[in-house]
Amino acid sequence: MHVLDKAGLPLEGAEVMHLNPEYVHPNDGELFTRTDLTGELGEQIQEAREKAPEFTSILGRDEPPNLWPSRACNTCDCPEPCHSLPEHSVLTLPRLYYGHLDEIIEEGRWTLEEIQGHSHLKPKHENYIQAARSGEPYVDTSEVQSALNELEYPLYFLDFEAIDYALPPFEDTSPWKKIPFQYSLHVVVEGQEALRKEDVRHEEFLHDGDGDPRPPLAERLLEDIGSEGSIVVYNDTFEEGILEDLQEAFPQWGHQFQGFIDRLWDQGEIFQNGHYVHPSQKGSWSLKKVLPAFDPSLEYDDLDVQEGMEAVVEYSRMIAPETSESEAEEIEEDLLEYCARDTWAMVVIHKKLSELVGRDPTAPIA
Repeated sequence: MHVLDKAGLPLEGAEVMHLNPEYVHPNDGELFTRTDLTGELGEQIQEAREKAPEFTSILGRDEPPNLWPSRACNTCDCPEPCHSLPEHSVLTLPRLYYGHLDEIIEEGRWTLEEIQGHSHLKPKHENYIQAARSGEPYVDTSEVQSALNELEYPLYFLDFEAIDYALPPFEDTSPWKKIPFQYSLHVVVEGQEALRKEDVRHEEFLHDGDGDPRPPLAERLLEDIGSEGSIVVYNDTFEEGILEDLQEAFPQWGHQFQGFIDRLWDQGEIFQNGHYVHPSQKGSWSLKKVLPAFDPSLEYDDLDVQEGMEAVVEYSRMIAPETSESEAEEIEEDLLEYCARDTWAMVVIHKKLSELVGRDPTAPIA
């Protein structure tokens, strides 16, 4: 709008056309909708006006500007490091508010020694600094014990994989609605002598691509999960959302799915809340960063599928008509192995945490 205005073209309005999240396939509503932004762009236009000279200068350079250091380094995908910071620094502090991070960077503080005791740091940040400097994990034994005591057996360690289509292909779905196509489930029963992989029951489901995956997935899930026991997930926001969508899609099973939702127990909260902090996590509480702290042999590097988005891409390839049968079978094996690794990882973490706080991981809850 700024460029067109300066070029002498009078604008009566500005709209963005986008997919309509209220549209329900096949024909309930309009697939696209328009959002009128005419009166809402004042601040953005002013920002563009103020930064236009800087943009022009940068575009005229032969070399890109040096943007380091900044908090953008925290999420940069550049494979080659462009700085010489130590392994643990202000950029690896767990869940530090961006505004506070910017202020600390502006002060020129980067190393743990320089930032320790800073007014912006909370106990979880100091716990991380303690773990990083000692090389040993910080463990709040009482909090971990309290969290584990909430569990009820049998334990169902559950992980979904889901795909979200821009253009909904299935009846009663909307743009970008997450469609679960796979799950893995490890089941730990009370009193198992050892949590060895061969002793733990494992159930899995992967849709073959013929039609909507939700009905067969929902039916199998209702068969595989019993009426009692905690359902252990890692970051329950995702799994809870999937279960709520299944509850809405299949009202005949609404009561059962509500029961599953009520029984969810989020293992990730122990790490998100800083009750266990290992220096190897480098401030992250993602499952893939936490797992090596408990079992370095279970990293994901040996898998052909290593993260959720890659699983979505590979599933799309698996069900594509042009994919050969042999290649589809290979992809199927890779997807099953990846999803199973996630739930087995949670079993391993559960066992190690229980041992850490002196609790039998298979003993009944008092």
